[in-house]
Amino acid sequence: MQSGVLGFPSVDQEYAAQRQVIIEELATGSGDYVVPAGVFQLEVYLFGGGAGAGGVSSAAGVYAAGGGGAGEERFFQLTVYPGERIPYSVGALGGGGTAAANGADGTGTIFGPVTANGGRGSKGINVNNASYGTGGEKGGGNPGSDTVPVVFSGYGGSTLYGTGGAAVTGDNNGNSGSGYGAGGSGAISNVSKNGGSGTGGLIRIRYFAPDRQRVPTPAL
Repeated sequence: MQSGVLGFPSVDQEYAAQRQVIIEELATGSGDYVVPAGVFQLEVYLFGGGAGAGGVSSAAGVYAAGGGGAGEERFFQLTVYPGERIPYSVGALGGGGTAAANGADGTGTIFGPVTANGGRGSKGINVNNASYGTGGEKGGGNPGSDTVPVVFSGYGGSTLYGTGGAAVTGDNNGNSGSGYGAGGSGAISNVSKNGGSGTGGLIRIRYFAPDRQRVPTPAL
């Protein structure tokens, strides 16, 4: 297994221009991924589930909750053999908090030996203590303001393929994230509102078409 930078560098730079690339995405559930015939190397991109944001319950002014954290992003290359079964599980989203409840954490996305952690939910607010979630090792939601009067809630953390819920103002529920692995935005209210939910994780698998795949040379 070889780690790489974010993105999808070529599995084989020498032959990349001549070879057809296949991309598969697993967006829900768990099970075993079966390596296709003729494939000996995979490029895998994981997104952990995005977290929900806290809600707000107030009877003494406007208060805002921070945004939920984005899920961690992991990229790696994995040497495999045709027919190999690789266990996987796609991370679930974290729901937004109701009233003053905390936002729920997202869960991790797993593919074989690698896990991308889920984002962390932000705290529910019933006093002026706006907080925010953090996502795995990859960024997190922005905190809501902790001054009175509060202007905006915290927005959710984003990923390469997911956009955090936009911050809200006035007296509103938080917005849910969109795409994959994004966090929800916090609520803002002088009464009671709910935080936005995060979005689920993703497994993105890339490999060269089997008819172009070279069979590895056995070690002597």
